[in-house]
Amino acid sequence: ETRRGMRDAAHHEQKRAARGSSLTHSGKRLIVVFGATGVSRGPEMLSALPLKPDAIITTRPQLYGKKTLPPGELAKRARGLAPLVEAAPNPQAAIQRALSMAEPEDLILVTGSVYLAGQVRDGWFKWQDVLLQRTSFPLPPDAGTGSTGTRYS
Repeated sequence: ETRRGMRDAAHHEQKRAARGSSLTHSGKRLIVVFGATGVSRGPEMLSALPLKPDAIITTRPQLYGKKTLPPGELAKRARGLAPLVEAAPNPQAAIQRALSMAEPEDLILVTGSVYLAGQVRDGWFKWQDVLLQRTSFPLPPDAGTGSTGTRYS
């Protein structure tokens, strides 16, 4: 069964405010996967979440030529913002950890860097399907589109 996931690139104040007015969650828990570019904005961005997360998993977008906080350092700075705060070495490990703790009614919110949001999108919408169907939101494999159908679950 597929877990609900939301990818968000609210990396500046105006986008964070817009996310705050639109993010609602009626499920059990909110699990946040977070990574950001730069070296000081991380905790500020996390503390601006409109809902208190039940868990935060910090990671680092895989980039060349841009500074990022190491996931462990970001996790230290995020302590106290959620009952559970962990660090994962890369986006894929962070998503796998979030999925391992998520139940079907939980929401996994990936936020911080637009790079991170793009790097984890493949878990819900495979890049091959995006290209073949020419849409950012391809139909599932059982819709007769010929998509690969591999999803995080």
